[in-house]
Amino acid sequence: MIYSMNALSRIRLRIPFSELWSMRIEHPYSLLVRADGHAWTCGQCPLAPDGSVLAPNDLGQQADHVEKYIERILDMAGLSSPNVGKLVLYHAPAQGARTERMLRRFQTAFPGAVLVPVGIPFFYYPGMCIEVDVHAAERRSPITHSSEIQGLRIESVDAGELIWVNLEVLTDPTGTLCVLTADMVCNALRSAIGVSADALLADHWFVGGNGAGPALERLREVGLVTDPGAVVGVTLRGGTVALGELTFTRERVATSSHAMSPQSGARVFARSSHNHFWVAARSVSPDHSLVEQTREIMASLAETMSAQDWTFDSVCKATTHYVGSSTADDLHDNMTVRNAYYRRPGPASTGLPVSAFPFSASKIAVDVLGVID
Repeated sequence: MIYSMNALSRIRLRIPFSELWSMRIEHPYSLLVRADGHAWTCGQCPLAPDGSVLAPNDLGQQADHVEKYIERILDMAGLSSPNVGKLVLYHAPAQGARTERMLRRFQTAFPGAVLVPVGIPFFYYPGMCIEVDVHAAERRSPITHSSEIQGLRIESVDAGELIWVNLEVLTDPTGTLCVLTADMVCNALRSAIGVSADALLADHWFVGGNGAGPALERLREVGLVTDPGAVVGVTLRGGTVALGELTFTRERVATSSHAMSPQSGARVFARSSHNHFWVAARSVSPDHSLVEQTREIMASLAETMSAQDWTFDSVCKATTHYVGSSTADDLHDNMTVRNAYYRRPGPASTGLPVSAFPFSASKIAVDVLGVID
């Protein structure tokens, strides 16, 4: 399967799951979606074609399998390692030196990419230690820009119309968190990537324990945290208090935020540029079950998108974080609800259990990123 880059820029390419491996539930999702010169993958897992876990409980070998899968699907999409701009590395926590070796491996395999390491409590298939989201671009810069300013570390990759950013809030060597101000954050952001928070399209925030609240509030005031209630509790590397996985555009985005009707049970935010949109929702019904919250969220996403004339067919990447058990049932139960809104071939999708939403009583948060046709 060979494509020219010019042709790929004009078509929407979807690579089906059957090319590599399958999950244990029927689903409408794709391994990779490529549109408008960018590509997003589903969470790449160390699974055999029948869905069984490869090299159970061995992070190193599983990283090898995932790396090879990534290279294969990039090739199917007419892309290669230098096109990869960002890797979100969900991994088993408390792996110590094994985690550092895993990070070095991906740094070597995908030089210049921003790495976003996120330790989650467990995976839905016993023995899994890693799952990786890939963001790639036809015209990405070969250089990763990195700076550390006043308690913030910012890494960014220029991916043409999009800019991918990893922003970390750090403690000093004594473990003390820097006191951030809105001006400090704005100046650091503009100095590091040359755009302001007005150009933020999408964000995922992760915190690794207590103490992140004041810093996140400053970041929210600036416009870098869309919804504190959707901030996810995970395990982060030492010295990192909060981590933001962010996507910016080259232009100021249109933003809307509103609570749906009380009956909807969801809080929804939407942003768009001239050809990208992002819609995020979480539950505000703490007494409802995980499945009930998922239904409320998906209905609210559908209502918001319909009001903007966006469709689920235009979604390229869907991300779900939920609080659940270490069994596949929790994933499959809420996935069944989400599946109903897509038709095959659907978007690249990632759904993962997390420790908590420390600033809300939500059990699940879902967001979708799409390219407007």
